[in-house]
Amino acid sequence: MENVALRAGSQRYNAIFSSMSEGVVIQDTAGRIEECNASAERILGLTADQMAGRTSVDPRWRAVHEDGSPFPGETHPAMVTLRTGEPLTNVIMGVHKPDASLTWISINSRLILSGDGSPSGVVATFTDITGRKRAQDQLRKSEEKFAFAFHASPAIITLCELGESSRLVEVNEAFETGTGYSREEVLGRSPFDLGLWSDRSASHPLLKEFRRTGRLKDYEHTFRRKDGELRDGLTSAEVLELDGRPHAISSSLDITDRKRAREALEQAHRAVAEAEQHYRFLFNSVSDAVFVFELQPDGLSSPFLDVNEIACREFGYSREEFLRMRIVDIAEPGSFQEVPALVHRLLREKHMLREGVLLARDGTRLPVEIRTRQLSTEGPRIVISSVRNISDRKAAEAARLQIEEHLRQTQTLEGIGKLAGGIAHEFNNLLTVINGYCHFLLNSIPPPDPLHNYVQSISKSGERAASLTRQLLAFSRKQMFQPRDLDLNATILAAEQLLQPLLDPNILLATFPNPTLGVVHADPDQLHQVLVNLVVNARDAMPSGGTLEIRAVNVDVCEDGVANAPVRPYVRLSVTDTGYGMDEDTRRQAFEPFFTTKDVGQGTGLGLSTVYGIVKQSGGWVELASQPGAGTSFSLYLPRIGGAA
Repeated sequence: MENVALRAGSQRYNAIFSSMSEGVVIQDTAGRIEECNASAERILGLTADQMAGRTSVDPRWRAVHEDGSPFPGETHPAMVTLRTGEPLTNVIMGVHKPDASLTWISINSRLILSGDGSPSGVVATFTDITGRKRAQDQLRKSEEKFAFAFHASPAIITLCELGESSRLVEVNEAFETGTGYSREEVLGRSPFDLGLWSDRSASHPLLKEFRRTGRLKDYEHTFRRKDGELRDGLTSAEVLELDGRPHAISSSLDITDRKRAREALEQAHRAVAEAEQHYRFLFNSVSDAVFVFELQPDGLSSPFLDVNEIACREFGYSREEFLRMRIVDIAEPGSFQEVPALVHRLLREKHMLREGVLLARDGTRLPVEIRTRQLSTEGPRIVISSVRNISDRKAAEAARLQIEEHLRQTQTLEGIGKLAGGIAHEFNNLLTVINGYCHFLLNSIPPPDPLHNYVQSISKSGERAASLTRQLLAFSRKQMFQPRDLDLNATILAAEQLLQPLLDPNILLATFPNPTLGVVHADPDQLHQVLVNLVVNARDAMPSGGTLEIRAVNVDVCEDGVANAPVRPYVRLSVTDTGYGMDEDTRRQAFEPFFTTKDVGQGTGLGLSTVYGIVKQSGGWVELASQPGAGTSFSLYLPRIGGAA
């Protein structure tokens, strides 16, 4: 009878053991698996035979923690329970099945005691939580995405629990930036207590309406920052349920700058309207005749679109007559062939200054100066011409004489430069051979030999001669030109170290770096030579000491001298001394080659002409300002090709 009961109990145990949805594994006191149920086989992907004899420290389990790191077998709940006797519950771990898939399980372990109370093994039960784990991971990723969007949004976002206090429970980073309050300062406090609403009386009706409808859309209001500054905001809000309690989530944009821009635009429109009113007054008040017309595809002009009162008085036509006429109607008949070339020049340069002759109604020839500018480059080509009667302008002759003098000097420099360049080029070839053989002899004759010093003297003389030819070549613009993009700040600072030894101790050299200085395109070695020549001249002009300044600044210059022409960007490199200066005759001849005020043997007269040649070769020009006893300033204008380096 006892055997029957025992057998029946065993059958019930086996039925329960086999039908349990949880995986069950029984291990002996050494941790070896003795028995497992069908659920364990299903969850772990192994048969009972494959698991029999395995221990929890077997590396084939490939168990991992929740963060993906390996799960050491010694920390397996079954092994811990065998060591300590303490049961463990809800230990999360991941196990790789033979097919490489990862199963997540929650394990419990408990000792099995024999009849005398001693441990006879351990039983581990576990549940497959892979689905729950994936759902948790998806929820976590979703929350991370929401948190990222919440904090990365440029809008001020707040989450506020609705109730008696309406306390803030979360704010984003834009809130901290926009209001000046930190997150820690505001959580748990009411927006009203913080004073965010600048007009609290207006906020109460708004809050009641929001609670009634549960929605707020594009409400314009004023809020107060922590520092007291009032800002304009545009807010939308929704009511939602969180943890069974109503909350309000609001999104606000700071529209202060937008409103100011809108007000500025409205003000600009008013200014334009006022400008329109003043246009006619100013148009008729200028002292020159002004014509507005459109260029046609054939190169001729349309009838005048507008003329001012001065034009009517100068040429004898009424405004209504002018609006039926074209520019050719007041031009000399013999000048028609010049029109295509003038139109082409205007289209290329967008502005033009020229002199010509126009005809008045009575046939009078009026010598005029015409400033023409193309106002639009797209659509109709609207052109405005300002015409000035220069019949009685005596200054024109003086200007013409000045231009002729400048042309004469330029031709003289060009002719001498070509001659000097040709001679220097041939002489440089001869010096290359002489200096080359000098170097061979220096290497062949050791210093103790007296001939070494003789050859060295020849070599130094050859180097000085080569330096002279380089100056001649730079003056004639035949020296090898190797330009690159330069930051003159760096050029000046690098040259400063080499220039200081050239100066007497009683001369103060001051340089002024400019962080916004633009980039120029020039040969750095030639610019260094320019600085050396100018600094040496300044030193000789200050035998008793003084101050020498080197600075560079960005300037915009109208290089062609047209008053209303667009300016071009340049960098002006200035070298200024406090020496004895120059008189008018010296200034006029300063850049002529071989002209020098120094004693014989102390200068070649090529220093400033070399400076002139190098700067012209770099696309710029040189200006000289000097007065006897008031020092000298050389200004080098180099085209600016970019912003700050």
